[in-house]
Amino acid sequence: MPTHLPTSATENDVLRELFETSSEALLVFDTARTSILEANKGFLDLTGLATGDVCGRPLADIGIFEPADMRKLLGTLSGSTEAEFDSVMVRLAGPRTAQCRVLLRTCESDGRRYTELRINDATRRARRVDEVRRQNEMLEQRVAERTAELEETNRELEAFSYSASHDLRTPLRHVLGFAELLQKEAAAELAPSHLKHLESITGAAQRMNELIDDLLAFSQIGRSELHKRPVDLGALLQAARQDLRCETEGRDIDWVIHPLPSVHADQSLLRQAMVNLVSNALKFTAPRKKARIEIGSSSLDPDEAVVYIRDNGVGFDPQYAGKLFRVFQRLHHGRDFEGTGIGLANVRQIIRRHGGRVWAEGKPGEGATFYFTLPRTSLAAAP
Repeated sequence: MPTHLPTSATENDVLRELFETSSEALLVFDTARTSILEANKGFLDLTGLATGDVCGRPLADIGIFEPADMRKLLGTLSGSTEAEFDSVMVRLAGPRTAQCRVLLRTCESDGRRYTELRINDATRRARRVDEVRRQNEMLEQRVAERTAELEETNRELEAFSYSASHDLRTPLRHVLGFAELLQKEAAAELAPSHLKHLESITGAAQRMNELIDDLLAFSQIGRSELHKRPVDLGALLQAARQDLRCETEGRDIDWVIHPLPSVHADQSLLRQAMVNLVSNALKFTAPRKKARIEIGSSSLDPDEAVVYIRDNGVGFDPQYAGKLFRVFQRLHHGRDFEGTGIGLANVRQIIRRHGGRVWAEGKPGEGATFYFTLPRTSLAAAP
């Protein structure tokens, strides 16, 4: 039996809105007379016809179907409520003729039968698919080209950083050497103010030497090849603390060390990251009479392990957390805390090369917590 159209005004309004705004080509005709009652914008756009060319006319008279196809379409209406034809030649706007998919659906209202005719232009759909595919290919090509450009730029920047830092060493050594020679040979002849100036020159040169060392380390992190092997993070932490023993001498520090996992990583680079993070905690807890540094790991995320270094130091304003891991970015004045502003940038680069992430949380005067992650696929079972 034919399906029935809804009779409420609200439902009819909804149906008309859907019909008129559909992007598909739709028309409705009286099944018995085949006279067209309505044609939506999608149908008019597809065929290039105007409303006056369509509405009120028999379906066969609008000239978009071949006679044989027209007979085939109308022949289905007496014994079926739905029919579908995959390859019907239709005259479309352009003018052009294309094979289209035509769907017919018949329904009944107030004793009269109506048929909805829907046209899908397979050619236009194929062109759209081809266009989307072409746009995707172009986008992928642009992304590949841009990625290659960025990689080349990064290599050039790393090479420049390495060359510039390396070439700065010779004149800097001359400055330090002659300043020290002047201090030894002419200290008795220099006024106290001149000696103070000379000490300032020596101090600035030494800080510049530290900066060059850090720049070289930063450039080498991106250039060096990763040599991954099983690494016990607990043992690595103990080695890092040994490297920093001169920074802990004479200080009251409460170390809280939780079990740490073993990972598959480059031991040398990961040790450098751990040294930088622990050194950072030691530096910013220096004003505390009793420092507290807690180091542990979390396995809440099924895809990665999280290692954290928490301290009770001076903390930082969380709105500037994004700057912490950038080169030369400092949230505290250099006269209060020494450093070149490269250590945390090194940490980020090392962890990123291992496929992980770094971030930090903190509040002024309430300490800070630094985190880094390693993908779960790189983890080995903890001993």
